[in-house]
Amino acid sequence: MRKWIQVTGGFFMLGIATWMVYFMYFHVRTGPLGEGGVPLHINIMIGSAILGGLLTLFRGLYDFKDQKGDS
Repeated sequence: MRKWIQVTGGFFMLGIATWMVYFMYFHVRTGPLGEGGVPLHINIMIGSAILGGLLTLFRGLYDFKDQKGDS
């Protein structure tokens, strides 16, 4: 059960990170088409969300692969 939670959590975190990238960089009011730039702490937060999502997803997929090797 833990493997499914990790895989689902990884996809969820990557989905939120994708939404953050869209909202911060391509949204009309805040992105390159708008008036303001994106602060550094937002870039760090997006990078952390992407890294956390990838690590969680790969950990869950590794557990699935490890389970197939045990049986």
